[in-house]
Amino acid sequence: MAGDLLLLTFAVACSSADSRYKPPRPPLRPVFQPVDPATGADLPVKALVFMTHGYGSDSGWLFQKIAIAYATWGYAVHCADLLGHGRSGGIRCYLGDMESVAAASLSFFLSVRRESLGLPAFLFG
Repeated sequence: MAGDLLLLTFAVACSSADSRYKPPRPPLRPVFQPVDPATGADLPVKALVFMTHGYGSDSGWLFQKIAIAYATWGYAVHCADLLGHGRSGGIRCYLGDMESVAAASLSFFLSVRRESLGLPAFLFG
C-alpha cells in the first residue's frame, strides 16, 4: 500500500494537465569506460566483455571490481552507464523509451566490436 502511494505521488509530480516531461535528447549520451587487460603488450586479449548494470545502479565500484578481475585474467572489459544512471546525462534513474536504451547499448557494443572482430564477445548484465 505504501509503495502504491509513493508510485502515485511520483507519477503526479512528473506530469500535469498543461505539460509533460519530454525524454532527454542529444547531446545527452551514456558514459562508457574501458578496462584494459593486464596481460601485457605481448600477450593477446582472450575476449571482449561488455558490462551493463541494472535499473538504479551504475558502473561504479562493484562493476569496477569485477571489470578489474576480468582484466587481470586477460579480457578487455567495457562498462556502460545507461542514460540517467551513474555519470551519464539525464534525469536520475529515468530510462524513458526502452528502444532508445537498447539502441544506445547496441551502438556501444558495435562500435567496440568493429575494432576487434576476431575476438569472442560476451554480454554481462
